[in-house]
Amino acid sequence: MSMMAMTMTTTRMNRPRIGLITLGQGPRPEFERLHHRLFRTLGLEVDIVSRHALDGIENAELQRLEASGGAPAIHSNIRGPGGFASPLGDGWSARWIDRDKLVPLVQTCIDELEEADKVDVTICCVAEAFPAAASPPKSPSYCRLWR
Repeated sequence: MSMMAMTMTTTRMNRPRIGLITLGQGPRPEFERLHHRLFRTLGLEVDIVSRHALDGIENAELQRLEASGGAPAIHSNIRGPGGFASPLGDGWSARWIDRDKLVPLVQTCIDELEEADKVDVTICCVAEAFPAAASPPKSPSYCRLWR
C-alpha cells in the first residue's frame, strides 16, 4: 500500500461516525448531503451511517401504524403510494404515523447504530422527550420533536 493510501485509510478510520435516523423509509441522500455540509461547516469530516425507522415495513403494517383518534403523530415519507403527496416527489407518499407506535422502531434504529454500526453520535428528529419506557441512547444524541 502506498504512503498516500495508508494516510487516507488512517484518516478515514479516525473520522467520527455519525448515526442518522429518519422517521420514514430510505434512502434519503438529501439528509446525508445536508449533514455532511453541516459538519464540514464546523470543520469536521465525518462518516454518516443512516437507518430509516420504517424500512422493510409493508403497506398493511404501515396502515396499522397510522395515527388515529387525535393521537400525537409524526409525518413520515414512504416509498410508493398509499398516503398523501410527499414533498419528496414522484415515487413517494407521506403518512401520519402514531408517535407512540414509532418510538420502538426508532429505538431499534438507535440500538443498531450503536451496537452494529459503532457510531459515535446519533442524530434523529423524533421527539421532544422520549417516553419513559424508551431507553436513552448510550452515545450522545440530539433529539427534537417538530409539532
